[in-house]
Amino acid sequence: MFFVGAQKITFFFSIEFLPLAHKLCAMNMNSFFHAIHAFAYSTFELLPVLGDVANWGFISIMFLIFVYWLRVLAKDAKAGK
Repeated sequence: MFFVGAQKITFFFSIEFLPLAHKLCAMNMNSFFHAIHAFAYSTFELLPVLGDVANWGFISIMFLIFVYWLRVLAKDAKAGK
């Protein structure tokens, strides 16, 4: 907290702000998990529409991550870590 002229300026996370934080974040845990459920459910509804393209896309991404990880391991082994 600091003063500019006669006006008191407080930082965003000051002690005076904490009682108001629950009003800004009104979503409780139950609402949070319901929102995650709705997002996941709508995402999985798209998978039958995409068909095999989604499967091959996921397989390709996992394969590329696997090859990248093998290269990192080989590089670390070569460096003697």
